[in-house]
Amino acid sequence: MHNAVLPPDPLEDLERNKKMEKLKRSQGAGENKREKKRRRREEKKKKEKKKRTREKIVRTIKISLGIGVPLLLGIFFILQQEVLPPTSSRGHSEDVPPAHILREPIPLTVFLHMIEHADGFGPPGVIISYNCASFECEPGFVDQLENIARDYPELVYVAPFPGMTARLVITREGRQEVLDGVDEERIRSFIEQR
Repeated sequence: MHNAVLPPDPLEDLERNKKMEKLKRSQGAGENKREKKRRRREEKKKKEKKKRTREKIVRTIKISLGIGVPLLLGIFFILQQEVLPPTSSRGHSEDVPPAHILREPIPLTVFLHMIEHADGFGPPGVIISYNCASFECEPGFVDQLENIARDYPELVYVAPFPGMTARLVITREGRQEVLDGVDEERIRSFIEQR
């Protein structure tokens, strides 16, 4: 028998086309699903990166505040502290000033040595420090201090101490007295105390 070719069935063609369409759509849907998943992963990564960046910024700010604020407060309080001559001879040099009455500041290491040993070998010295650069000193102020020092030629020194936050300070090792003006009785009492 001879095989005859039958014309295509239009219903069969229609059914086949529908199946092909459905297959294409399902393949496209699969690609769309994959694309959507990929986009979601990328968005999630971006959000996580933003979150980590935000956390780093917050952590940096907290650390800065945790260190910076106390540091600034410390500096502020240090700057508010009184600057007076030291009362300890720690860190002194073995040098001595050229005289007991000076119009130039005594170098700090020498100052420290003089409160340990007047003239570098004697008993602890007393230093009368004044600051007429930052404070107003009446005429004769320094002369009065120098006259007191002359009565104790081997023990007492008089010299300016610029930068100190008082006009007049008397210092000996471990003690000092701050005065507003020349009070001869208090100065002599401080010098004569042992």
